[in-house]
Amino acid sequence: MTITVVQQVTTGAFFYSYDAPRLYTISPANGPSQGGYLVTLTGLNFGVATAYVLPGSSSIVGSNTQNDSYLVFTMPSGSGLISVSLVANQQTSNNTLPFSYDPPVITALSPSTGPTAGGTSVTVTGNGFGVSGNVRFAGVDLATSVITSYSPSQVIFNSPLGEGNNNAVAIVSLSKVSSTLPFNYTPPYIASMVPANGPPAGGTAITFTGTNFGRLAAGQILINGALCDPSQGGSWGDTIVVCASPAGMGQRLNVTFTVGNQGPLVPPPYFSYDKPTIAIMLPNSGPAAGGNLSILFSGGKKTNKDFLSNCE
Repeated sequence: MTITVVQQVTTGAFFYSYDAPRLYTISPANGPSQGGYLVTLTGLNFGVATAYVLPGSSSIVGSNTQNDSYLVFTMPSGSGLISVSLVANQQTSNNTLPFSYDPPVITALSPSTGPTAGGTSVTVTGNGFGVSGNVRFAGVDLATSVITSYSPSQVIFNSPLGEGNNNAVAIVSLSKVSSTLPFNYTPPYIASMVPANGPPAGGTAITFTGTNFGRLAAGQILINGALCDPSQGGSWGDTIVVCASPAGMGQRLNVTFTVGNQGPLVPPPYFSYDKPTIAIMLPNSGPAAGGNLSILFSGGKKTNKDFLSNCE
C-alpha cells in the first residue's frame, strides 16, 4: 500500500493482507465415489471473486455459487477419506474439512461362472469403486494386468485359473473392501475313462479325458475309496488326467472324481479289477483219503495272490 499527497508518493511501502479463508462446515460430508453431486461449504473470507475448492490432493474445482461465507461446488469422483480446502484470492484456507467417499458396494457379477482354465471376462457393477483399485478373488488380490476396465461403478477383469464354487469377488479401493459376490467354476466333465479295468495288483495307467479338470492341487480321484495317484507316473492337466490305479479287488467299483469341491454332473464309469485265473495247481493228484496240501499259482508265477488249500 502506498500514499500519494499532491502528486508525491511515499518512499516506503506498507503491506495489507486480507484474512485467509476459514472453513466451518461441509455438507454432505460423504457421498458416492462417482461424484457429480453438489457439496456446500460454509465459513468466512471466501471473497467475492471466484474461489476454487481442492478436494483431495489432485483436483481443482470451481464454485457453482459463492458469497463471502457460502460456496457450492460439484464433487468430482474419488475414493477414500480426503481433505477439502479452499483457495480464494490466491490464499488457501487455514484449515481443511474431511470428506469420505462411500465404501465400494458390488450389486452384480456377470457372468458368475466360467471354466477352470480362466480367462473369462467378468463385469462387476456397483458403486463406490473409486478411480482406481484392485479385484480380490477368493482372498487373493489379482494382478492389475488382468483388469481391462476400471471406473467408479464398473470393473471388468479376466478370471484366473481356479476350481470350485463360491469364490468370493470383491473390489478393494484405498484399503476399503467391498461386499462380495460368488464366482463359480464349471464342474469337471469326463468324456472317457480308459481302461475301465485292470489287475488287482494295481498300477494300471488310467486316462481320463474331458474338460475343467483344473489343477493337481485341487483334484482327487478315488477308486472304491482308494487313491488313483497321478504322481505315480501319471499327470494332471485341465483336459487330460492320467493316474495309477490302486491295488484292490471287485467289480463295478465307484470312481470318484473331484475338482475343488465339485464332481462331474455325470459320474465316471465303474472300474473293475480283473477276475482271478488259475494257471497251475500243484500237486494235481493225490490219495482218495484227501488231506493233501495244494499250492495254486496264477499265471505260472507265484505271487502274493497265490494261496494254499487243504483239499479234502
